[in-house]
Amino acid sequence: MNGQCGATQNSCTAGTLNDIADNSTHYLWQCTGLNGGTTASCSLAKPSAYCENTQCESGETCSTCPGDCPTPGGQVCCSGTLYAGNCCSSSDCASGQACTNHQCAQAQTNMLTNGDFESGFTGGRANNWSLATDGSVTYSLSQDAGYQGSAQRIDISVPGTWGLFLYQIPSFELGKTYTWSFWYRTQGGELWTEITNGPSTQRVLALRLPDTSGEWRYHSMNFQYNNSLATQMRFYTNSQGSYWIDDVWLALWFHRSDTSQDGCVDSIELSAFIDLWYLDSSNPTLKELIEAIGLWKKGC
Repeated sequence: MNGQCGATQNSCTAGTLNDIADNSTHYLWQCTGLNGGTTASCSLAKPSAYCENTQCESGETCSTCPGDCPTPGGQVCCSGTLYAGNCCSSSDCASGQACTNHQCAQAQTNMLTNGDFESGFTGGRANNWSLATDGSVTYSLSQDAGYQGSAQRIDISVPGTWGLFLYQIPSFELGKTYTWSFWYRTQGGELWTEITNGPSTQRVLALRLPDTSGEWRYHSMNFQYNNSLATQMRFYTNSQGSYWIDDVWLALWFHRSDTSQDGCVDSIELSAFIDLWYLDSSNPTLKELIEAIGLWKKGC
């Protein structure tokens, strides 16, 4: 009698079952013939997802099959990917907190007014922003399409003696560290970012931004405010060209380990940060861990 495969896994309609090792895509078995009959090789395709067999297999993730691919302590599952942390979005955090780098922390408020340029324009200039010029530069200001929503556009056709700058005067605190980010694009010319005073004799920073050839580019930087006479946060230019600025954000900067955002790292925060590093030494990095230890040593 020849062996004959059954329609279900490990079944024979004729012959004797001989179960053999499966491969990654199919269940395999044989139906051995009797009395000199031939042996049939049998297979059945595995389903694309085979959850709840206690093995995290190819095609399964912590989202699609949490029983087989559980999320370890100290990590969070976001769209099938594991991250060191406790949140995927700010909706996972308590009231007043935001999710940053998969960690819930006290939400930061933009220190600038109309930093996103969505609160109106007057005469082409964004509301709550000030403009200073040398009186000889030929320019125009206008509302234009931004990276998101509206943006401030500046066009210079004829440079002046020192040009112009668009600025706000935030409430800086001496000795504090801040993060400043924005989207910008340029078409010719030079655009600078500065923390300085009016005549630019008292500076905290001055940075020339790379030309973007008309493409939007994101820029972010941290700086320590160490000169109380440098009161202006501004964008400066005196070059023929076109410039767009959008989503300008200024806020106090806190180290990732400082989850309470009180400016120091206590023993509980350091211990939690070390645990994160043990789970994934690339997030946080060793550099960030050393920084956290340094902050802890300074004390609260």
